[in-house]
Amino acid sequence: MASAIIAAIDRSSAVIEFGMDGVILRANQNFLDTMGYTLEEIVGQHHRIFVEPAYAASEDYQRFWDGLRGGHFHTAEYKRIGKGGKEVWLQASYNPVMDDQGRPVRVIKFAADITAQFNKAMALVGEKSAALEKALHEAQEAERIRQEMDRTLQEMSTPVTPIWDRILLLPLVGIVDSTRTSDVMRKTLTLIRETRTKVFILDISGVPTVDTAVANQLLKITKATRLMGCETVISGVSPSIAHTVVELGVNLGNVKTTATLRDAVETALHQIGMRMSPSTQHEQNHVA
Repeated sequence: MASAIIAAIDRSSAVIEFGMDGVILRANQNFLDTMGYTLEEIVGQHHRIFVEPAYAASEDYQRFWDGLRGGHFHTAEYKRIGKGGKEVWLQASYNPVMDDQGRPVRVIKFAADITAQFNKAMALVGEKSAALEKALHEAQEAERIRQEMDRTLQEMSTPVTPIWDRILLLPLVGIVDSTRTSDVMRKTLTLIRETRTKVFILDISGVPTVDTAVANQLLKITKATRLMGCETVISGVSPSIAHTVVELGVNLGNVKTTATLRDAVETALHQIGMRMSPSTQHEQNHVA
């Protein structure tokens, strides 16, 4: 019965036998076919002919054989090198064989060639990696487009416009935050320098809420324009906004404010030494 079992294993598995020093003693035909060698080419050679030189010289390889010499078996998937440098993957177990005193005297390795399955799995991993990389690239591109759209919308939502000689107008609409304030200041200060503006009208009638943070952002804008020699007039201060600012205890200092855009334009014209005539009022009402 034992011989029949051994014969069955020999037929179905790749089998090789080593001395405790790692020298090859024998190998069956399955093993030889898998690795591409003849028996004469490998008997008397060391096991290291089946591994990459860097691994053969490593401490891990030394520990591998120290474990076998200590009677410990190893089982895993192993990368091995066949004749001509071909890469072979084996599902294998290294089994120390003991003598009557329990001392290991040789090592028998049983192996199955899983190179085809391994390569198929690696190809699948490569396909999945490529798909993930493509998805990541598409996500990054979508994020880039979103950011570009956000910048475009931001530009559209802060239309700083010259409405009169040395007078700029910005109808501010929507939420005011630090990022938007920075954009407003950048565009406004650039135009102030280019047009030698003296008055900047910041209309907040389109701002839904004004809290302490928003008020502080507006103050930053007025301080920045003043440093450029330009006065800011904040228009569109509704009763509710005025009440909120007072309740919050926000100190607007000497910032000029008006309830309507028309009042702000009149203030701006007065600031540059002009006044609004009846015809001018008609044009301004049309603009508003």
